Amino acid sequence: MASFASVKPPFAYDPTCKPTKSILKHRGTSQGTATSWLSRLSLNDLTATSPTAAPLTQRSSLGFFNFRRNVQVSPPTTTPPDASLPSSPDNPALKHASLDELAPEELKRVRFPVDHLTTEFYPYGPSPLANEDDTSRSEKENTQPPSSIKCQTPQELLTVYETACRNKEEPTLDKLVTMLITCQHMDHLTTIDLSNQAIYRRSAEPLADLLSLDFRLKKLILNNCALEDDVIKILLHGLLLKDQLEELSLANNKKIRGAGFKYIAIYTKTSTALRKLDLSFTTPDKKSIQHLAHGIESSSLHTLRMNSCSLRPPQLEVLANGIRQSRSLRHVSLCDNRITHQGALWIGVMLRDYDGHVFSQGLTELALDHNDIRQGIQYIAQALRRNQSLRSLSLQDCKLDSKGCALIGEALKYNQSLENLNISFNGLNAPSIEGIQALKRALYVNRSLKELSLAASGLGSEAAVELAESLPENKALVRLDLSKNEAMDLAGLLALAAGVRINYSIVFLDVSVPVSVLQKNA
Repeated sequence: MASFASVKPPFAYDPTCKPTKSILKHRGTSQGTATSWLSRLSLNDLTATSPTAAPLTQRSSLGFFNFRRNVQVSPPTTTPPDASLPSSPDNPALKHASLDELAPEELKRVRFPVDHLTTEFYPYGPSPLANEDDTSRSEKENTQPPSSIKCQTPQELLTVYETACRNKEEPTLDKLVTMLITCQHMDHLTTIDLSNQAIYRRSAEPLADLLSLDFRLKKLILNNCALEDDVIKILLHGLLLKDQLEELSLANNKKIRGAGFKYIAIYTKTSTALRKLDLSFTTPDKKSIQHLAHGIESSSLHTLRMNSCSLRPPQLEVLANGIRQSRSLRHVSLCDNRITHQGALWIGVMLRDYDGHVFSQGLTELALDHNDIRQGIQYIAQALRRNQSLRSLSLQDCKLDSKGCALIGEALKYNQSLENLNISFNGLNAPSIEGIQALKRALYVNRSLKELSLAASGLGSEAAVELAESLPENKALVRLDLSKNEAMDLAGLLALAAGVRINYSIVFLDVSVPVSVLQKNA
């Protein structure tokens, strides 16, 4: 029997000992021996559709494989639908649910199903929670909530903003800091213009903290700021906390998509202070227009600008119905939207404040400059005949000819509410002078039009004589713009001078004197 001292421990090193098993995998294995449980699975096992179809001897080896397969293909658990609601898309309950997509809760940044939340992060000052116990921490949070902070001067706003950026470990926006430093002499800040300053999600959070304060902000301009949907949500949520903003401009932010326009519609619908909204140079789709139209219907919005948004006829149809049903919207600008004669049909619908229109007022100002309306002016002129609310209509560079001008002239004979008409930069004298003659007949009987602009319309002396003949009978026209009509010679100028001499209402007469006339008089 060997002694205890001669026996080596199992962990002692023995260079002559060769282990019978190894933790390393050998590359060279016999062809008939499988070393992996996955390689021992047969093709029938892999293609089995149900674990119950496999024999009992195979279920033990297929247990983990079937578990993984069932986890991957099983649908997520959902709430069972109400059996009383049919799945038909015509169900009114489902339609009501789709219309309720603009609920104010959609704009909230966080939602927690609890009654009370304790402030864990204090964005408006140096963190007072460090090196304190839980008791003093809760007491300090309860004694000074963030809503109690009131900043008025730009210096106070700068301090708050820099502190919020420092607590969130985000760099400041250079343009905002520069503006706050420049406005140190002001008592309070009413306008913030951050145009051309890129604002991303992380940098938007300190800015939203600043916008949620009560410092009498009235106008916010965020043009060309590369805003995305999540940034829109953060900023609008901050603005809605105090709801004091009257003018918001989000023009030239082409990264805004469907969700972003939905947030804008929610803000427009919920805010009671917002009066002006500028969404020019954005690209809303039809669903986005539906959200905006639904938000406009019940909002307090007064002015809407959507220039250069490439609005197609289906989008104009939805937008026109929303604008027409709005109780507050008065000024709309849809310039440079490639509106054709098909889209002009829905512009005519937009101007109908009659035929069952239940609201007392409609649009008072409409700008349609730089569109391709052409013969679609017939729909606008037809609605203009009976419209009683519109005060200003601008149709510059809309490819109108003498026939379109004649339609407008006929409408002015019946309309007694329009005060400002701008149809400049249209070929109104081609192919004939019938359009100017229709305007002449309208000026005989119209008693509301105060400003008429016919600049750069290709008018000659014959057209000037026609208009001059109507001036003695007109008692309302205050300004007549005939500038940039180079074909007008001395005869036309003398006729206008004679007409103005007899007229007692015109204050401004804009004409361009040709160089040839000046040379003859010289």
